[in-house]
Amino acid sequence: MTETAHPSGDGAGSDVPYQRTPQESVRGGPQGSQQAESTLWKGHPALRSTFYHWILAIAVTYGIHLAFPYIQAGLAGAGNGLLTEDQMASVLYWSHLLYALPALYVGIKTLARFLVSYELTTQRIIIRTGLLVRRRNEVALHRIRDYQVEKPIYWGILGIGYALIISRDEAIPNLRMGPIPHTSAVLDQIREAAFAYQREMGYREFESW
Repeated sequence: MTETAHPSGDGAGSDVPYQRTPQESVRGGPQGSQQAESTLWKGHPALRSTFYHWILAIAVTYGIHLAFPYIQAGLAGAGNGLLTEDQMASVLYWSHLLYALPALYVGIKTLARFLVSYELTTQRIIIRTGLLVRRRNEVALHRIRDYQVEKPIYWGILGIGYALIISRDEAIPNLRMGPIPHTSAVLDQIREAAFAYQREMGYREFESW
């Protein structure tokens, strides 16, 4: 298993300049000290978000059950004269796997959500994804520009939603976290951590017109 990282830096290509105030010392300099990075929150996309997928899978499975005699009759007709009796029996036996396809699809969707993790620290947001190849992306808190909450009605019923982070990060300019529970509370925590880190680092934003 390998892990690739895409950290966000303070590259010169940033569209909005930053300026360090005279009162703040250089990061790690002798006149000031930077607090050690610590974890504020960890989470995964809510597995309850697959609820509607499971309902759909059950409905599709029931539909397959109703249509299964016709499916087997069609397979028998297609194989008539082309397959031996034993081969046809084998085909009809393995056709029962059709019942497992909806559950397999939803199981993969559930696993994909479980493999995504979010971590908020005092300096950045870390996103980890992937199974065989784990990928790690980071968004520095001082590069965040805006925050949004997105709650479609079908997610609101389940108490989950998306936290949208708009940043100057080139790799992830629009980070969509979720669907996660307590979306507004998590977004408020990210906002407070970003403001605190910007004050600690002495960054100020100036927009040119």
